[in-house]
Amino acid sequence: MIDLRARVVAGLPGGALTLFEVADIDAALDDAVRSGGSAPYGGVLWDAAPCVAAVLADVDLVGQRVVELGCGTGLVALACARAGACVLATDVDELALAATRRGALHAGLQVE
Repeated sequence: MIDLRARVVAGLPGGALTLFEVADIDAALDDAVRSGGSAPYGGVLWDAAPCVAAVLADVDLVGQRVVELGCGTGLVALACARAGACVLATDVDELALAATRRGALHAGLQVE
């Protein structure tokens, strides 16, 4: 099992959001190579996510439906949910989905 750590992303409209990401990416990559599993890149915050989250968090999404393809740590999905959207977060990586679910639970947000 891969350990997740909390990471606070500040500077977003509406305030900071806490997401969960892989605690040790090197160990997770080594594990993926040993087991023949997929690389855990969905479990780390990509540089573009805070930028996209900041733009969407500042938009009135009340009543809108948002689908995030490749949700990764879920930051964009969380920002959209907090802005009032009904959010469906998708990813091929179960680790990314688990991180997104955990972030939504932590923030008290509804993300499917």
